[in-house]
Amino acid sequence: SKLFPKSPTFGRYHLGHLSKDEDHEIEILSGAFMMLRKSALDEVGLLDEDFFMYGEDIDLSYRLIKGGYTNHYLSRARIIHYKGESTKKTSVNYVMVFYNAMRIFARKHFSEQNASIFNRLIELAIYARAGLSLLKRFILSIAHPLLDFVLIWLGLHVIRMVYESYTGILLPASTYEYAFPIYSFIWVFMAYLSNSYEHPFLLHRSIRGVLYGTGILLILYSLVPEDLRFSRAIILFGAVMTFLVLILSREIIKRLIPDTHQADGKDRRFAVIGADEEFLRISSLMKSMGIESERILHIQANDIRERGKTYLNDLAQIKRLDEVVFCAKDISAQDIMTQMALLDGRRLDFKIAPPESMFIIGSNSKDSSGDLLGVEMNAINKSVNRRNKRLLDISVSLIVLFLSPLLIWFQRSGRKVIQNSIKVIEGKCSWIGYDTSVIQEQRLPKIRHGIIPVSLHEPTDRESKKRSNMLYAKDYETWKDLRLITENWRKLGM
Repeated sequence: SKLFPKSPTFGRYHLGHLSKDEDHEIEILSGAFMMLRKSALDEVGLLDEDFFMYGEDIDLSYRLIKGGYTNHYLSRARIIHYKGESTKKTSVNYVMVFYNAMRIFARKHFSEQNASIFNRLIELAIYARAGLSLLKRFILSIAHPLLDFVLIWLGLHVIRMVYESYTGILLPASTYEYAFPIYSFIWVFMAYLSNSYEHPFLLHRSIRGVLYGTGILLILYSLVPEDLRFSRAIILFGAVMTFLVLILSREIIKRLIPDTHQADGKDRRFAVIGADEEFLRISSLMKSMGIESERILHIQANDIRERGKTYLNDLAQIKRLDEVVFCAKDISAQDIMTQMALLDGRRLDFKIAPPESMFIIGSNSKDSSGDLLGVEMNAINKSVNRRNKRLLDISVSLIVLFLSPLLIWFQRSGRKVIQNSIKVIEGKCSWIGYDTSVIQEQRLPKIRHGIIPVSLHEPTDRESKKRSNMLYAKDYETWKDLRLITENWRKLGM
């Protein structure tokens, strides 16, 4: 169907050969929006619960046809359907669920022999697609950090050559052959922990990553034997070069991987459709995500209704808009859908800002779930924060185990600090967590039980504890965990 999208033979599901502006009798209807007689359901049966997420609408449509009914596409009916909200199309989970639905359909409706042959092909497709999906995700996740590592490593060699030519001091090859890869890795790793590779790109994350990495390198430099030290200047010049590399590599990645450029809203042009009050609220929210104010165009909702059907389309062309945000408080769902239909051919992205909400809802791609752009929110349930928290837990546990012969003398229970470190490594708990005495009264993202509660130094009243839990869940930073651990290092054996 991808090779021949207009083919009646290969496009019997997507129906690219039919006009979307005309009514048609078709075979398969999307479960996102269908209407049918209860008597028909009573006759052919309800949705089959053997299907988990995909395929149940195909199965029902097929059973209706077998039951003597006909299915029709009605061009005048319109809805807004955010595709890709249930699962990411690139995820292995999506591959498994989607193809398993095909397997269930074949077993149910094909002859035993044909179903067996089909399911073998489906299994082959599952392994092939899952393998490709894993490979693609790995390449995309490693591409940017790997590019930074190579550029930083090359940059350090350039700094070394300049240093040698300027000072006349030749550095031993054995030193920089081992040191430079370690330097590069530490800078990239700290940039990773500082979320430098997350979207949208924010300058302060890269600055923080470089400063952390430089601090670690200077500490390590002071600990190694004197005959292995060569120059602090190379570390300091390397820090400046690393910061420039983080900015340069972002531009390279944007051009090599266009989807990365699309995900970063800073270079896109936006229009916010709504009254003054909502525009100020939404534009403030967008600016908090790094989008420059001059890239946000304000369009009054009344102008859309009063200036004719082509007004927004003409404006989108003149202003070279990439994305339109509709304020649901000021423009009706019917008007939103009308404008979406009129602008459909312009390849614009659409989002909707619900009233009194801290989020803009919508997805720029079927390969990703909806973009929820929150004001000053860095929730602990974000995948990057969960990952960083886990990395910090493991790192601290390994350090504690290494220093345990010394630490146990300062703990309430020397054995308990070792047991806690092992539990954290196993994933049974975390060093920092909610105050469990009030957690039952709150609806917060689930995290591992914490050895040290976030409210340890807060007043003992329940409201203060609940506020500490909420702030921890709403605005998580790894350095906060690290601060709590270092301040309470004598209580690691609690």
